[in-house]
Amino acid sequence: MIGFGPDGMNLGPAFLNWQNLSLLLGLFTWLGLAKFPQAQTTALITLAVARLWAVLPGLTASRPFLDNVWDILDLRRGNWAWLPGLSAGLLYLLIQTWRDMKRVETLADTPRVIGIPRKEIVRTSLLPAALRAAVPALAMGVAPLLLRPVATDATFPDVRFTRLDGRPAELPRPAVVNLWATWCGPCRSELPLLIAEARKDPNLILLNVGELPETVRKFLNGRADGVWLRGEHVTSALHVTGFPTTLVINSKGQVTARHLGPLTRAQLLTLQRQAKETP
Repeated sequence: MIGFGPDGMNLGPAFLNWQNLSLLLGLFTWLGLAKFPQAQTTALITLAVARLWAVLPGLTASRPFLDNVWDILDLRRGNWAWLPGLSAGLLYLLIQTWRDMKRVETLADTPRVIGIPRKEIVRTSLLPAALRAAVPALAMGVAPLLLRPVATDATFPDVRFTRLDGRPAELPRPAVVNLWATWCGPCRSELPLLIAEARKDPNLILLNVGELPETVRKFLNGRADGVWLRGEHVTSALHVTGFPTTLVINSKGQVTARHLGPLTRAQLLTLQRQAKETP
């Protein structure tokens, strides 16, 4: 069953956030229309620069090396810096176009090129062909972000949460709240990062959804920093459609930002900064 929400699109038990849906539509449109040899290289350069530019600020020597590598390789997490990425792709195309034009000038006196108008050479050159593919690709990439359902202004419900040891817990404000479950694969992949950051930030809350304390304790094996229970009491009011979902709560209890899917460290730091800066 396909469903749509403010965070993304549900495909049965799986989900796809709007940022990744935009990426897939734009990429497939580009690869389908860009019929020149450098098309795949252009896409690869664009994606690599956009990814590294966004993720590198969150990488640190204090984390295990493989965790840093996984931040880069796990594309489910989103986190793309499109302006640097598209600029790098355009620069590559400009360099290739300049090389093609120099090659044409070198061959200008050969029998195969004599008599071909310069305007025809320019029309069939690399850059115009790239532009004819780039415009529809950008349009397809932007469309989901413009047409997605608008998230209603939500206030975090006043719910009595509990810690793993049974003590009551009151939500701090501002806060970053991550809704997760032990059965959720993407949740498990980001959990080491969140627990490590929760040790340093008491306003980062890992709110388990719908599971017994014994199940959560057994899964965490003693790593309980920032983990609370009874998150199932807020999912409906906050229009949560998939897990993990991370919410930024301001000092008034309002949801000011949200992210569906696992987080890179750079994304988490951005959400923590937003929580502190939003009035």
